Amino acid sequence: MPVMNVMIPPQLKQRTLEFAQSIILDNNQFDRLLPADIRRADNLDLSNAVRIQRTYVGKLGEVAFAQALINRGVQVDFEPMFEIFQGQDNVDGFDFETANNQTVDIKTGFRSNHRRLMVNL
Repeated sequence: MPVMNVMIPPQLKQRTLEFAQSIILDNNQFDRLLPADIRRADNLDLSNAVRIQRTYVGKLGEVAFAQALINRGVQVDFEPMFEIFQGQDNVDGFDFETANNQTVDIKTGFRSNHRRLMVNL
């Protein structure tokens, strides 16, 4: 699999972290698939930290993809990426839309057990 290195400006990384913190701490993200030991724990701080980390890495993947597009001369508007939909049931339909109206969802994995990502259609 080809690898592309993309530099993400520090201020964009910070904005991505703030997005992740906001969406989790304001309870606006569906609580999906926490590891069993975290899910069983009565430690809300740990649960939130794991959820923020996962959300941050997911959004960082989207930001990296957008930056890769920009590096190739494609215009990308970052603002819609950081829109927070109020409530756990209100989500975006896709991450990017192509010029011919196809949609793209970016998936990220960052732990050793994230070797296979399943995407439901």
